[in-house]
Amino acid sequence: MSNFNIDFFEFSFLVEAWYSPSPIARSMFWDDCIDRHYHNMTVDERKILLEWISRNEYFDPEK
Repeated sequence: MSNFNIDFFEFSFLVEAWYSPSPIARSMFWDDCIDRHYHNMTVDERKILLEWISRNEYFDPEK
């Protein structure tokens, strides 16, 4: 599979879109976010992404 670059804003938008409980392939997406993309973000980007996702109505820090 080829690699491609995406800027942080676009990545954050995709993460938010995939956060809802409806997408069927969301577990594979989250595996990539955790195992690969997380390590490519700066500490500040990680904080911003968490703040952004925390505003999502489906966000539950207990899950």
